[in-house]
Amino acid sequence: MTAALLALVALAAGCTHSRSAAKPTTTIAATRPITLALPGRPSAVTVARGLVWVADDEQGTVVTVDEKTGQLVGDPIRVGPSPVALASDDSTVWVADATGTLTGLDVANRQINHAAVSLGGTLSGVAVAGTTVWATDVQNRLLWKVDPGSASPPVPVTIALGAVRVAVDGPSVWVTNDENTVTRVDATTFALDPPVVVGTGPIGVAATNDVVWVTNSEADDISRVVRGAPPSSAATPVGKAPVAVAVGGDGAWVVSQDARRLTRFDLASANVLKSTSIATRPRGIALGSDRVWVVGVEPSVVIGVLRSALGRA
Repeated sequence: MTAALLALVALAAGCTHSRSAAKPTTTIAATRPITLALPGRPSAVTVARGLVWVADDEQGTVVTVDEKTGQLVGDPIRVGPSPVALASDDSTVWVADATGTLTGLDVANRQINHAAVSLGGTLSGVAVAGTTVWATDVQNRLLWKVDPGSASPPVPVTIALGAVRVAVDGPSVWVTNDENTVTRVDATTFALDPPVVVGTGPIGVAATNDVVWVTNSEADDISRVVRGAPPSSAATPVGKAPVAVAVGGDGAWVVSQDARRLTRFDLASANVLKSTSIATRPRGIALGSDRVWVVGVEPSVVIGVLRSALGRA
């Protein structure tokens, strides 16, 4: 396995949680962060229509949490055996499974509305833009384009340097690579731009307005890449083992697994604005209407931190 892939799956191999159906509990502190204890092993998170959707790659389920109250909504939704990545739009939550399948969940009724599509390999990332879903197969170094509403078959795009995670920004599809780089793929022609060197062990990626953020899990820093600008070797230090990033109008938000930290960065300068400890080893992050949602293990929880607590603009 490559270094990035090892970083991606080492946590799953190292966890030995019981499959007992412990009853989840919610804690809301005076400052109103929300902590919801969950059974299993939370692996990914997204937010859609007022619900926080959490994948569990041990129990093969997705659970939903009310974004305002922090309470569970409905029963767990059975998906593939190892859901490791989530992405959502207004109608569907897309679930990428490490066994190579892609499944769509209807956000309105919490049921499967797109049966599992077998892409093969080991899926590790997923993103959605418009009617198109993009998924990375880290085993076979492929980026998949899937158009669920059409009769067109999924289209594989070979990423020779590796395909770890994926983000979409208009006509640009950005893929983190095994070889300490990030690559832009044209969403229409599938042409690849020259890879941009970032830090060691890039995993997480987020993009908006032609600016790409990459978490370098082995270098303990993040890279900010501007499309069309000369590549920069500058990176900003962050807590040990940054693994995921989300971008909103108020900053770039990064979780560091070994440091157990959540950090907010300035969008223009990539300077650290504020950082706080979180009571879990994070695996995923998503931005909600007023909270940053983090999932992690040891303990297995989903945590909602008020964005204003880290200086929301």
